Amino acid sequence: MPDPFDSILYKYVYCTLSSTDDVVCVGSGLFGGGLLPGGLEWLAYVLTAVTIVAVLINAILGGVLMMIWGERRLLGRFQGRTGPNRWGPFGLLTPVADAVKTMFKEDVMPTVSDRLVFTAAPILMLFPALLIYAVLPFGAGTWLADINVALLFIIAIGGANVLAIVAAALGSGNRYAMFSAMRAVAMLISYEIPLVISLIGVLMLSGSLSLVAIVNAQTLPFFIVQPLGFFVFLVASMAELNRTPFDVAEAESEIVAGYMTDYSSMKFGLFFLSEFAATIATSGVIAAVFLGGWHGFDP
Repeated sequence: MPDPFDSILYKYVYCTLSSTDDVVCVGSGLFGGGLLPGGLEWLAYVLTAVTIVAVLINAILGGVLMMIWGERRLLGRFQGRTGPNRWGPFGLLTPVADAVKTMFKEDVMPTVSDRLVFTAAPILMLFPALLIYAVLPFGAGTWLADINVALLFIIAIGGANVLAIVAAALGSGNRYAMFSAMRAVAMLISYEIPLVISLIGVLMLSGSLSLVAIVNAQTLPFFIVQPLGFFVFLVASMAELNRTPFDVAEAESEIVAGYMTDYSSMKFGLFFLSEFAATIATSGVIAAVFLGGWHGFDP
């Protein structure tokens, strides 16, 4: 199992909080803050994890807001409109205003719904998207966990969003939501197999399921060596994310809003957050697996 202190991010936060004579930090050149009194160095592990997770979640939220603004702005240009332009310069604060509005909207619960399942579905949708970041390398020595089966973990956790869609449909008791759930399950069978097959070439070239090992194995980015695998993975990823033209689970022109038809307030916001957080995570996986990670074209 890789040492967590191989991560510069983890080691920096730990050494800042722990005592200056900590064995891990001596000779590392990192700042030993000694913010914790003697005998409580074990708390540094807990505080390190909490600090990193807090920074990561806030970074994800900021990235999601920027993606929402960019997508709405781009769609506005496609349709001959200006797009969001009321709040802040170039409308940059519009997603923030929308988030505040969503939080204060009335939380409507359908009378025929299963209250527990209906409430749990948005949370089930968010967790898989966040768990991918735990094994995603952000740069050289900057990752939360380098596990030997990271790629397998991502594939397994990526398909869990279908369970959340089915739970949302069953919990709401809406016929359109059930149509959406059946479409999502059918599409899962369609894209999961090519998604896995597209990674076989990468595994043969790198000899590992660890994302860090895959990045380090790329003397040339694997999208050059495996162009067909890269294209198949890209298309299958769009299907997994329910993005156009694979948004059959929430096709608004056919089945209203799909599994989200009866959701409002923060429950609807969690579905929206999950979709864009998963998009950012998938982009990071593609960058690590096919585009050379932090090496790029200069390994």
